Amino acid sequence: MNNKKTFLNKAFIIVAITLFLYTPKIFSQGKLWKWKATSYSICFKNENNKWDEWPDLKETDLMITIDTNQDKITIYANDVHKYDIAKYEDVRKQTDGTKLISLFCIDKFGAECEIKQILDYEKKTSRIFIFYDDMKVLYNCYMYESK
Repeated sequence: MNNKKTFLNKAFIIVAITLFLYTPKIFSQGKLWKWKATSYSICFKNENNKWDEWPDLKETDLMITIDTNQDKITIYANDVHKYDIAKYEDVRKQTDGTKLISLFCIDKFGAECEIKQILDYEKKTSRIFIFYDDMKVLYNCYMYESK
């Protein structure tokens, strides 16, 4: 009986460690995710180093890709914004059923930023946030499906 209990405890620990190591990579399938942004907003810090209120959303029509095979995020705006994914963080399930995904990135100029995605699989929508020290950007998106 004691050996069986010890075996089960060891098996549980191995499973827990395995899940801990591999669960954070929701994008681990190595996939190209395509998002179509319909609106955006840009917010800056004020002279007191506090975030201003988000301004009204502005309409847009641009493509955002998240390529987990090559660890890259690209935003196809007037000038193309490219980000290298340096670190995949935890995926957290929110109380409303969405998932919060955090990625630490380096932009094409070498600046560090954090990209957070609130993903709603059911509605096939996403809110993508890009955080710098003094600026943050929000894109409202829907999953793009080729026809």
